Amino acid sequence: MMLIFRVKIIFIILLCLLLVSLYVGCRIGAVGIDNEVFWRLLSGNASISDQALGQILLHIRLPRVFAAALVGGTLAVTGAVMQGLFRNPLVDPGIVGVMSGASFAATLSIVLGLCQWLLFWAAGQSLCCYILLPIAVALSILPRCCLSVLL
Repeated sequence: MMLIFRVKIIFIILLCLLLVSLYVGCRIGAVGIDNEVFWRLLSGNASISDQALGQILLHIRLPRVFAAALVGGTLAVTGAVMQGLFRNPLVDPGIVGVMSGASFAATLSIVLGLCQWLLFWAAGQSLCCYILLPIAVALSILPRCCLSVLL
């Protein structure tokens, strides 16, 4: 009972820290946004003089902050999955070749100017995983339990 209460308290504290970091990330930058202007911009009651700050907030800072939170959460989940899969708390992406594959795709897209095709690279990576993992299980390279965790 005490453990569940402790986990809930830690979750609430971490959620509050996430919200505070999102708020601070939206307000701090080369152009400072005051607290009252920030809340006016988010509520839609901004004046004409706040339009430039509104453009900065809505088109630069909010997408940057939410993308950083999404990428950080995704990296945390994938790290936890890899730790659970390999039963090793010190596992890194180099074990299964994720780093080399990602660096090859990034280098190829930069050299060939295919940055707009990044979505297709991600789809191709997922397709390769779904094709190669069953083959690895069939050849007894990976145990069958690993396939269910990864899929």
